[in-house]
Amino acid sequence: LEARLPVWVAGEPRPQGPGWVPLSLAGVPGWVLHPVQSSLF
Repeated sequence: LEARLPVWVAGEPRPQGPGWVPLSLAGVPGWVLHPVQSSLF
C-alpha cells in the first residue's frame, strides 16, 4: 500500500477498511483498493 499501487484481493469476505470495491479478474471475484493520490507534486 505504501507504493501507492492498486491492491486486489480474491474471494470473500470483503477486506476491512474503506475504499474497497468489487472487481472480477479473469472470472475470479474479488476486491480492489485504488491508491489515493494526495497531490500532483
